Amino acid sequence: MRAEVELLPDQTIEARSARARREWNEAWSNLITARRSWQIIATIEAVALLVSIIGLICLARLPRQVPYVVQVDKVSGYATDLGTPSDMDAKTMDLARKMAIRQFITEWRTVTADQTAQVLDFKRSFYYLGMGSPAFNFLREWFDAHDPVQRALKGETVSVRVRNVEAESNNTLGVWFEEVDSIGVNQPPARKIYRARVTYSMRLPSNKDAREENPLGVLITELSVEEVNE
Repeated sequence: MRAEVELLPDQTIEARSARARREWNEAWSNLITARRSWQIIATIEAVALLVSIIGLICLARLPRQVPYVVQVDKVSGYATDLGTPSDMDAKTMDLARKMAIRQFITEWRTVTADQTAQVLDFKRSFYYLGMGSPAFNFLREWFDAHDPVQRALKGETVSVRVRNVEAESNNTLGVWFEEVDSIGVNQPPARKIYRARVTYSMRLPSNKDAREENPLGVLITELSVEEVNE
């Protein structure tokens, strides 16, 4: 005969609880483990996606162009590649900066009967200025007082020749330039000499058109000009 073991009430409850826990674990433990696994994976993927989005935003804000600087011989018309700014030595970089200032002076002071070219000169001259700088405000006021389009409509033209650019300090240049002002057909042209004082900083423009015009990022922050007597 098999002996029967009589369980006390407390032991019966414990046995049933243990069996219930075992059945619960067998039924749900795999699902709980799986849930934790996909939650971890989803968190990792969300972080990776966020990092990717931030990276794409940062890349989108960077310039997509590599600027190359060339020097054009005014006599022969041949262009010489000076390379990218990072490849230039100090002497070449100094030459390129002076060329940028020369271009700015020419576009700023030229008055031409070609209105399309005149508007482009006006627009491009601001590509050499730091936004909101004293130089920016100076040039805006100067154009308000000496509107080149209105002057051209009255028959006036001004040709500009930059004579010399000399360094006064690491970031300030003195620019001597000559203007020939033709007021009308019956008026003899007036020749005047000016000296501009230019202080600049180096920062690549964010605007695409500005980078094409000013690939070095020579941004003028202070600007003054005066007529000089020879």
